[in-house]
Amino acid sequence: MMSVALTARPAVRGAAPVLQRVAFVALLAVAVAVPRMREAPFPAVFDAWSLLPFCGLVLVVLVDVRRPLQLPHLDLLVFLSLVLAIAFAGGSGWAWSMLVLYPQLVYLAARTFLLARAQQVPVAGLRSQLPRSWLIVGLLALIAVHLAWELPAGTYMDVASDSIQGALRIVHGLPLYVRSPPGSAAYGPSNYLAYIPFASLISSGEAASRLATIAFTMLTAALLFLLGRRERGTDTGMLLAFCWLALPFTLFEDATGFNDSLVAASLVATLLCVRRPRSAGVAAAIAGWTKLSPLALVPLLAIRRSRHDLALFAGAFVVTTGLLFVPAFAHSTPSEFLSQTVGYQSTRLQTNTIWAVLFRLSLTHGAHWLIIVSAILHALTIAIAVSTALLLPREKLRDDLAGIAAASAAILLLFELSLNYFAYSYILWFAPLLLITLILGHARANLEDTGARPATRAPGAGRRSLEGFRQRARPGRLQNSDRVGSFGAT
Repeated sequence: MMSVALTARPAVRGAAPVLQRVAFVALLAVAVAVPRMREAPFPAVFDAWSLLPFCGLVLVVLVDVRRPLQLPHLDLLVFLSLVLAIAFAGGSGWAWSMLVLYPQLVYLAARTFLLARAQQVPVAGLRSQLPRSWLIVGLLALIAVHLAWELPAGTYMDVASDSIQGALRIVHGLPLYVRSPPGSAAYGPSNYLAYIPFASLISSGEAASRLATIAFTMLTAALLFLLGRRERGTDTGMLLAFCWLALPFTLFEDATGFNDSLVAASLVATLLCVRRPRSAGVAAAIAGWTKLSPLALVPLLAIRRSRHDLALFAGAFVVTTGLLFVPAFAHSTPSEFLSQTVGYQSTRLQTNTIWAVLFRLSLTHGAHWLIIVSAILHALTIAIAVSTALLLPREKLRDDLAGIAAASAAILLLFELSLNYFAYSYILWFAPLLLITLILGHARANLEDTGARPATRAPGAGRRSLEGFRQRARPGRLQNSDRVGSFGAT
């Protein structure tokens, strides 16, 4: 889909950078001054204002007001408007929250699906509208804000408690996947293993879980910086890290102490080493066995490789999976694992989803036909999610990193639409992938964008050719850097 861009008038063009810098300073000052959300885990409408300055920071840095009418700008705006769903989450407004949330998720799933396809017209990535020095100051301020939101004591949520308790069970040699209470061990072993250092060093479960959350959030920022630096240079790395920390959803994660930033970090790590089949297999296994949904990305990461690289990927994935499950199966059985994870999630009551809203409307208004419609739509959504995860890797997709991130985001978004339960922190599963897609853009379009500033490239940033994504050429077949193939290493 072509990116529509209109240039602003000369008067506005000259004033735009100055206005953006003034807005950046003002929003950063407000973001530092706003208090932490009071009503954890879900703020009421009157508390949503505390997240809005962070949306403004992302927009001020990324939106080119001289060319405002671009589809990436719309994608970014829809993405940030997911904060409105959080605003309606308090009290009895959960139904409105779901009605706001799901159309946006559908839009983002469709857009990332289109952006992943090779047939799309190349779209340039979003660039920072501010100098690097300003981003550095913003990064330092945002790190301080995250620490301020994370360190004060808050509600000790069941997600955090279960993660810490699971880690302590492994440390003390107790069964991990116990049958009671239901849902107390609903995650994969990677999640509990990641919490062991924090549970072992800090006696307070709440403090340990909050330290783990901020550590995973900062780890994701560091990995995004490394990824952006390698692909486009230091400026892009700084921009990715800044936007991640400025997202209101990462602040929401800090305020609640959830564990979804661990999923984000593991997915970014997987993209970082996707060109190396062994490392990609290890990273995919670690990411997949956090909260299980990332397992849907394994076909995408595995199928589009040469036979040799596929064998290396599969071997690394299987070996890593076996190692991860050693502490889990030392005192628990595979049937107990499946019962507590897949079984629990599949039989979970539909709550905090659009499917629950439709069911409630059917009971409230006596429209029992809505139950049938809801069941059909839900089943259709599950079928689309599963078929996309299995069939999308066989389509003609982009082989650059932004294209792989877009395809991964589309698959995860479809799976989130099909879940029986939706937590707002699940936004973090696809958030870094969407940032990578929008900021990196298409390499060819970035070169053709003559109005863009040249990025400062890191030493060796261009050494890893995109040919690392493509299958070995057959005899007589032309090698073309713009041709889409597999991403097995040559």
